[in-house]
Amino acid sequence: MRPTVLAIFASGMFAYVLPAGLQAADLEEAKRQLAAWQQSFQSIRIKARISSEAATNAMFEGSDATMAWTEYDWTWDASERFRYDSVGGINDGRRTRRLRVANLAYHYATTFNGDSEFAKAVTIQGPSPPGDIMRDTPLWILWVSDSNLWFSDRIARVTEAESTADGKLQIDGYPLRYADGLGAPRFVITLDPEHGYLPQSVRYAEQDYDYYRVDEFQEVQPNFWFPKWGRTAFVANYQGELHEHLQTWEVSQVELDPELPDSWFVPPMNDDTVVTNQFTGQTYRNGDPNTMITTEVPRRPPEPKPDPWPQRLLFVAGLCGVFVLLLRGVRSAKTRP
Repeated sequence: MRPTVLAIFASGMFAYVLPAGLQAADLEEAKRQLAAWQQSFQSIRIKARISSEAATNAMFEGSDATMAWTEYDWTWDASERFRYDSVGGINDGRRTRRLRVANLAYHYATTFNGDSEFAKAVTIQGPSPPGDIMRDTPLWILWVSDSNLWFSDRIARVTEAESTADGKLQIDGYPLRYADGLGAPRFVITLDPEHGYLPQSVRYAEQDYDYYRVDEFQEVQPNFWFPKWGRTAFVANYQGELHEHLQTWEVSQVELDPELPDSWFVPPMNDDTVVTNQFTGQTYRNGDPNTMITTEVPRRPPEPKPDPWPQRLLFVAGLCGVFVLLLRGVRSAKTRP
């Protein structure tokens, strides 16, 4: 039987009396355990599946408004490279694939045709991909792509916490707002000391549901916990109306310290893959990198130069006016007695 998650939120500070046998959770101990959790691996690979719940699928039936399911394969190593490969099904029956490979210096944005093994197009861009690609996944609060930081790095900004009635730890997520891509709204993160202080839920202060919730953890190896299954919820705007979009997710594989060759962090390409390097402005086919499709970085077209003739005519007219005034002055002087 899967455990029920109890997320207790309060807008103010309350003192809780813990039941007998429970010890108060401790913020410094949370930071210590989370740091040890992160330092226990040099690379990690995670596979999971996300599914929209039946109510959400019925609401969006016959549309392409949202994904019905997504399976993803995510990898990270200590040199701060990561690879995010996902295959998903849209509600109208189409399939889509998304692959993003990045490190601190660049990232590859990749486009595929259908179920093709090789990328149709690859763009080499700057270091930070737009937005957090792990949002609405089991990794959303644990790791963020914008900053390539783990939760143990970001929790160092938190200085206050409180224990809940069931022995968990709640922290104000506001200090993490820029790292987690959540913007200004305040939210509360509940940490579970029985599972290494990993985040168990995230709740917006002004909304009465958990945006992110872990319903079950798994012990991958002794004292190394990881989310097993849970759910996310967010509000989607469809046909001018706001609807709550519910998803469940389940982690099928957690592999610590897998061997990852450098080729794993390069998108799969064949000779026909079109590569665009935004650093150099070059675009070419992967099979013939010496033949450029275009070799210039797109620039804003120059602004048209103004027509000089109106200004010249005004200048000539001004000279004529001055000449007429001078001529009248001379004539007036000659006619004086």
